[in-house]
This record gives sequence, structure tokens and C-alpha cells, in this order.
Amino acid sequence: MSDESRHVRVDEIDTGEPVAELLQLQVQPSPRLLEKLRSRIGRRLLAGDLAGLAWQGPIALLREFLGLIFQAWSPPVSKEKP
Repeated sequence: MSDESRHVRVDEIDTGEPVAELLQLQVQPSPRLLEKLRSRIGRRLLAGDLAGLAWQGPIALLREFLGLIFQAWSPPVSKEKP
């Protein structure tokens, strides 16, 4: 899933036609049902993003430290023109 599709406002998403079985129900679902579903999906997306950061963060930090070490060992590059 791309970053652009994750950050689209939920109100802007076209949910399509209503499910026919729901239209035939005698008792209407609670008005808070959609709100509850959206909040649950949002929590799961947040948990997934945090889990991704738990892997990507330390790897990026290690890569930066290794880059600093190799840069310290490499000979200095002179910027003088001959």
C-alpha cells in the first residue's frame, strides 16, 4: 500500500452502493457503527506503522553509524583545483 493511499481522508472515499442484505434488515444498524469501524481500522494502521518503524528505525540508525565510521577511516578528499 502506498503512502498516498494511506493518507486519503476517509470521508473522501467512495464506498459504493450499499449492501443489499443491509437494506433488507428490519433493524437499522447503529449510527456509530461506521465510526467504530473507522477507528478500529485507524488503530490497526497505526500499529502497523509503528511496527514498521520498529524495524526501519534501528536499521537506518545502524546504516548512519556505519557510514560515519567508514567516512572517518577514508582519506580526506581535497577540494583544491590543480
